[in-house]
Amino acid sequence: MPSPELESRALHALAAAFDVANWNYIGGALRPPAFALLDSESTLGTWSAEGRTIAIARALVFTRPWDEVVEVLKHEMAHQFAHEVLGARDERSHGAGFAYACAKFGIDKSATGPVRPTSGVTDPARRKAVERIHKLLALAASPNQNEAEAAMRAARRKMLEHHIDTPGASPTGYTTQTVGPVKARFHAWEKILGGLLGEHFFVRPIWVKTFVASEGREGDVLELSGAPEDLDVAAYVHAFLTTTSERLWSQHKRASRIGSDRDRLRFIAGVMSGFNAKLVEGRQAEQAAGLVWVGDPDLEDYVGQRHPRLRSVGIRVSGAGGFSEGRHAGRSIVLHKGVQSKGGGGGGLIGGPTR
Repeated sequence: MPSPELESRALHALAAAFDVANWNYIGGALRPPAFALLDSESTLGTWSAEGRTIAIARALVFTRPWDEVVEVLKHEMAHQFAHEVLGARDERSHGAGFAYACAKFGIDKSATGPVRPTSGVTDPARRKAVERIHKLLALAASPNQNEAEAAMRAARRKMLEHHIDTPGASPTGYTTQTVGPVKARFHAWEKILGGLLGEHFFVRPIWVKTFVASEGREGDVLELSGAPEDLDVAAYVHAFLTTTSERLWSQHKRASRIGSDRDRLRFIAGVMSGFNAKLVEGRQAEQAAGLVWVGDPDLEDYVGQRHPRLRSVGIRVSGAGGFSEGRHAGRSIVLHKGVQSKGGGGGGLIGGPTR
């Protein structure tokens, strides 16, 4: 059972999340209600018009990721909007007014909780393409660097061909997941890594505010949106590069006999920059072959509904103190194992026949 202090912090976090959603989606149209924690195993949230109270299940708040909690909160806010703004007092709970409110909040009116789409692929041709990508990534485990790099380039090429074969919205739908830790401050290398995933692996990365109810603390976290199968790949790459960069730093530290945390951060930023440069070179080869990725407007629409007030930030990192050594090391990285990719995402390519 959470302590009274943790429950109090969670209620304040719910109120803060309400304020953000209220402003971002509907320009502050709702008056803040009271907030409560609900003891229920079957109900995730409720809106009480009589008491002007939104209650969220205690188990959800303290055991699930905060983005899932906020999705349930927005569901109850949609009920409040339908009742207090649209005056939909006599219709059934999920009627036309509620459907309109859900559209305003960018949520699915048919969902009663943080439901995430499945990533199974039933179409035989699509399943065959995904299995081929999986096998190519597995071949990148070769101890021979040239063979491993060739396998990685072939996997990337197959991913592009797979996306051009399946233009438009992902048949499995888009979804969102977070990767990495919740922290108060992120370093340059973490921002570079997030941008790398968005640039090369068919997902949309966003740094979002979040809350860890079990610890009663706020922070930021990297949120990725995309087709479930693309999220599988991106999450793997995030974990792989994080682990590999630390290993490369340990090797460099022993060889150079330097060990300050500032040197470590610069070196790892160089690793991420170097690996990104290597991927850019691979994209140039793909473009020469007639494959040009032009993005996924359906994914952008999904993210735009989820985050209607986005802003971009720049990344600055010093080139001193090991950055160039890290960049050189990053250019030697090869993805070393397969991932459980199960389907095809949306988007489009220009030119180039598939094979």
